[in-house]
Amino acid sequence: MKSSFSRSFTTAALILLIALTVLGASFQLQVKEYMTESTISGLEKDADNIANLAAAYSIDGQLTSREFLLNLDVASQVTDADVIICDGNGYVILCSDSLTGCDHQGLQINRSYLLTVVQNGGDTATGVIRGLYADQRYVVSRPIISGSTASGIVLVSTPTNATTLILNKISNIFLTAAVFVVLLAVLAVTAFARKESLPLKKMAKVANAFA
Repeated sequence: MKSSFSRSFTTAALILLIALTVLGASFQLQVKEYMTESTISGLEKDADNIANLAAAYSIDGQLTSREFLLNLDVASQVTDADVIICDGNGYVILCSDSLTGCDHQGLQINRSYLLTVVQNGGDTATGVIRGLYADQRYVVSRPIISGSTASGIVLVSTPTNATTLILNKISNIFLTAAVFVVLLAVLAVTAFARKESLPLKKMAKVANAFA
């Protein structure tokens, strides 16, 4: 009887653990999708605003003016994202890492990507910006339209590791909670089983004494 109870209890505990694992994975997936969509949506708004700002200054050829640099610096700090502005040939002319000059300036992005952004009116992707950043990023690009032509593009990006860190914390919290629930269930069922088995033990004791 004890062996049968142990098998039944082990099976129930395993089912509970699997159910909690599936629930945790589903919850984590939903959180990841929400955070990704929220981050990209914010980057899209930032890219549109910065592209419009750059277009207004590029008409007069003032993309490197002090006023524009100050505006770009404020925009990049408010959005907490990295901003790169390339000219019509794909060469980096401004970078929020250091508006007065950084290692990115003078580098050229992929020509096919530049054409894709200009022709499609923008692009959204997740990956590595080769030649510029080595880490995985959410990237949103928009063309700088001056008059009827594109004078360059704006790339606004942010690392994906912030999302990964939050997801890891959620996983740790959920795993701790799942282990706690299983242990609590084990203790509760064990206590209940002992309480329910007391009358049977007494009956067995009386029967042995009578025999």
